[in-house]
Amino acid sequence: MRHSPLKAQHALHCAEWITVNAMAMPVRYPASVEVESVVLADVSCGMRAGLKGSGAAAWLALRGIIVPGRHNSWGRTETGSLIARLGETEFLIEDMQAPGIAVAVANELGGAPSDVYPVLRQDVSLLLYGQRASSVLLESCSLDFRDLKTERGDLALTSMLGVSVLVVPVGILPSAYRIWADPSFGPYLWDTLWEIVTAHGGGAAGWSQLDVRCLA
Repeated sequence: MRHSPLKAQHALHCAEWITVNAMAMPVRYPASVEVESVVLADVSCGMRAGLKGSGAAAWLALRGIIVPGRHNSWGRTETGSLIARLGETEFLIEDMQAPGIAVAVANELGGAPSDVYPVLRQDVSLLLYGQRASSVLLESCSLDFRDLKTERGDLALTSMLGVSVLVVPVGILPSAYRIWADPSFGPYLWDTLWEIVTAHGGGAAGWSQLDVRCLA
């Protein structure tokens, strides 16, 4: 069983758990939350593969995986996996709802050529959405995330609350963002964002409460 970097945070508020992609996730936070305000959720249960190197793009192409055409951009594969191009030669692939391309790539990286090598991805991954999500981000980062456009496949590698993060606007709902960070900073990032979210009238959501369209 995998464990979220935020397991201790959830245990303070949630007694019921569900297994998602072999990771225990909180089912419900006690206070209800409304998308009209802002919602913060832990979605660290995604299955990820990270790789980089001068041959990474070609190696993925040989497996029928179309990579984003420019660095600092992202897209969806035909099977719905998220693929992000971080810089010119580094990639992150994530399956959320079911095992897919990320799992297959991770399994094959051991046999990759010398110009392709794995990058360990054990990120804490958050979902922030709702009408005041952009306002929450403006309080935590100098970058105005409203300038990022889903239709262009924009993403941001930036600093949030002093932590290096990857941010993707998922665009299914107004102001919906995925955030990835080093797991060691997960508790600090969660606690601080939750404090800001609460100040904006929102709250945390368990797996049964979040809008799964943001993960499609």
